[in-house]
Amino acid sequence: MRSKRILWLALLLFVMTFTILPVSAAETSISVGIPVQVKSGDTPAVKGDVLFTLTPVEGAPAPAQSGLRLAAGNGSILPAVTLPKPDTYVYRLQAAPADPSSEYIEGLADFQVEITVFNGDTGMEAVIVASDWNKPADAQPKEPVTVVLKRKILPGQDKGADTAAKSSSMNPWMWLAAGSLLLAAIFWIGLKHDTTE
Repeated sequence: MRSKRILWLALLLFVMTFTILPVSAAETSISVGIPVQVKSGDTPAVKGDVLFTLTPVEGAPAPAQSGLRLAAGNGSILPAVTLPKPDTYVYRLQAAPADPSSEYIEGLADFQVEITVFNGDTGMEAVIVASDWNKPADAQPKEPVTVVLKRKILPGQDKGADTAAKSSSMNPWMWLAAGSLLLAAIFWIGLKHDTTE
């Protein structure tokens, strides 16, 4: 009687082990955050912000939060997207200046982001590949996705105004030479005035 109980317990334990494990393995998922970065394309550096918007494509899971505001010269990670199973998920990532009246994005600002999820050695893993939204065949692994923020030249504004101000303030030798010439001219005029009296 005792051996029957042990046999039934062993059989019950065997059945429970092989029915519970596959169910828990199927419930795993992975959270993926897309790294982004904003570089300044001007000297002195632009101090504006860039708005990033992530939109799911072709039935991809929606992110917990679809947008991120990031200051020039910084990097961050977009809010994570929870991906339920191994597959390739496609998103559209768009970048726009927070103040489009005075700043613009130089170069690429509209990305196709493909996140490929697969079962790795230690669990689910993901690879992020970003490309030009209009040319997805040019896909290159990019971490982070980088945009360049530049200052707009407004009508009536001199393109070299910042450069001229910077170069004149950055060259102390020019100021020293101009001051020396001015002192020499004042001394010469003073000498001329003294000799005529």
